[in-house]
Amino acid sequence: MTTTNIYVGTYGKYNAGNLAGAWLDLGDYADKDDFFEAAAKLHKDEFDPELMFMDWEGIPEGMVGECWVDEKVWAYIEADERERETWKAYTENVDAKADIDTALEAYAGEYDTPAHWAEEFMTDCMEIPDNLVAYIDYEKVARDAGFDGMIFVDTYPCNVFYNS
Repeated sequence: MTTTNIYVGTYGKYNAGNLAGAWLDLGDYADKDDFFEAAAKLHKDEFDPELMFMDWEGIPEGMVGECWVDEKVWAYIEADERERETWKAYTENVDAKADIDTALEAYAGEYDTPAHWAEEFMTDCMEIPDNLVAYIDYEKVARDAGFDGMIFVDTYPCNVFYNS
């Protein structure tokens, strides 16, 4: 399990030159509401604390800001390492707003190159006569699959996604 911490202060204290707050581990809370309730209790010395997230760690970019936390963080916390990497590749290269389920459903696998994906796809899905195998240009098959919606993330290894 990954550690996902946020240092929670308030704008009121910050504006008064006080950085008082505490690190809260999001994994200790069931959901966003539970986290915000705990953060408010942390600053119960203020009448209406305006929460300020001064620092965070272990949370992907775009899932937390100075005063907000995306609900997707809890799905991120529950995911295993492979699922987190897949989700990260998908959100960074395909759809930044996708949830983890969308990314995992679209995931076709990890390959050395798009051509390796095409070769495996063709050999798994059709019978190719031995005398024709040498004539297949898998790079062009992969290129054409990209025209039809396959998404090849240019990394090594190459992450491949179906366009949903």
